[in-house]
Amino acid sequence: MPKRIALAILVLTGVAASAAVRPLPSADAATPCWRQVVDGWFDGRIDRSYAPHCYSEALDHLPADARAYTTAAGDIQRAMLAAVRSYRTAKAPARAPKPRVLQSYAAPKQAQTARSWF
Repeated sequence: MPKRIALAILVLTGVAASAAVRPLPSADAATPCWRQVVDGWFDGRIDRSYAPHCYSEALDHLPADARAYTTAAGDIQRAMLAAVRSYRTAKAPARAPKPRVLQSYAAPKQAQTARSWF
């Protein structure tokens, strides 16, 4: 019986120690991305680049007084357009596509064979 109690205490101590050593999640991970965009604007400027949906959600959650009396909505929209533009250029193809040749541009083959008979 005393061995079981000692074993239970040892196991509980190990679980508590491992829980204490594990790092806590960072504040950025707990904060939604739309909130980070709005907080970034209120801090002075949006320094980071976020996913496009973060900007649209930030516009949805923007307080009415900030929308009416500040340039927050326009600034967040410009940051969203810049993020979309950089996202598209990052996925651009490495080489240019082949130019298309119209079929009507080539000389018809029947006209060339007709001349050879004369």
